Amino acid sequence: MELPILLNGRVRLRPFHQDDAPRVATLANDERIASTLLVLPFPYYLEHATSWIARHEDDYAANRELNLAITIAATGELVGSIGMGFEPLHNRVLLGYWVGHEFWGQGFATSAAKAMTKFALDEKGINRVWAYHFVGNDASGKVLMNAGMRREGVIRGMVRKADRYIDCVMYGLVRGDPLPPP
Repeated sequence: MELPILLNGRVRLRPFHQDDAPRVATLANDERIASTLLVLPFPYYLEHATSWIARHEDDYAANRELNLAITIAATGELVGSIGMGFEPLHNRVLLGYWVGHEFWGQGFATSAAKAMTKFALDEKGINRVWAYHFVGNDASGKVLMNAGMRREGVIRGMVRKADRYIDCVMYGLVRGDPLPPP
């Protein structure tokens, strides 16, 4: 099964390649990013990136998850990652993303989230796209709301990271909800 390529305004989402691993390692090796994500290790090494990229095709073929590189459409520069984990039993996906710190606040995450959400609904026939962020990461909440999701509430102590329980703000979008323009 071939990984998709998605376009939305200033971003192009494409499959990762092993030659992206050094750039991924450089961008992801940032405590400011790792502190906002549940599963990104810190420090983040080249070996993390190469093994993660190596799993992408098999994960997509097995309907586990889809991970794509967020790139600037005009230049091809890799600025981050967006992915969705498939939950077939409930016909939903969990959306997650990160962008390098130098690219925060420039709309890349929002454009990528809009493209991935549209793909999930239109191409994959998904009924629900959902996401969450740690309480206090208001910028991520803005991305999700700009991508058409609704804030659904806070789940206290939802995740455990570094022996600390963290409250999370939940967002969702279901088939038939109005989508924002691209």
